[in-house]
Amino acid sequence: MHIFTLIHLLMVLICIAILGFAAVFFKKEPGEIWKAANTDYPDEEDPVQAAPVEEINRAKVDLYIAMQDFDYAEQAFVDTSIYRMKAAEERLNVLSRLQKAG
Repeated sequence: MHIFTLIHLLMVLICIAILGFAAVFFKKEPGEIWKAANTDYPDEEDPVQAAPVEEINRAKVDLYIAMQDFDYAEQAFVDTSIYRMKAAEERLNVLSRLQKAG
């Protein structure tokens, strides 16, 4: 087998594992999580006000994926993955504060 085929297979298995973990973590089916992560905001002007719980769940999934990207990042992409992880953390913090504020 070619190395690229093995890498592609590994990436698919990692994606399946991430969806499985997220399904257990959020107690939803993997298909529901995939659908939630790939849909547009219900209200483009204010997504937080439209669906705060969905946004927070999406932010948690984004943070988990960013952490996984950091764990498996090649040396050239470590800085990029750190910035992505910090952005995901901050987004989750802001959404949590907005939800608590009501």
